[in-house]
Amino acid sequence: MSIQEITDENFQEKVLKSSKPFCLKFEADWCGPCKALTPIVSEISDEITDIDFGSMNIDNHPNTPTQYGVRGIPTCILVVGGELKSTKVGMTKKSDFLSWLKENI
Repeated sequence: MSIQEITDENFQEKVLKSSKPFCLKFEADWCGPCKALTPIVSEISDEITDIDFGSMNIDNHPNTPTQYGVRGIPTCILVVGGELKSTKVGMTKKSDFLSWLKENI
């Protein structure tokens, strides 16, 4: 499954109103750990079809990260039923990311 590009404008429709749990990664083009986490999230998005995945560039879309208190990147949030369920900050290995998702769905 592909990772959707999320913007301040489409956040409510794509993330909060998603019929599935939604994992959103806040990132920036200049962030090395963000780039390192991207293939891990992409691989997981291909393996787990009952969660939607997206990414948001915090430089281009600053309102949503501010609203969710993002202070460091990469930060991933898991939204279930329109509500923030969990937050994960920083680079992590695939097994830890999978555990985080499974613990919070």
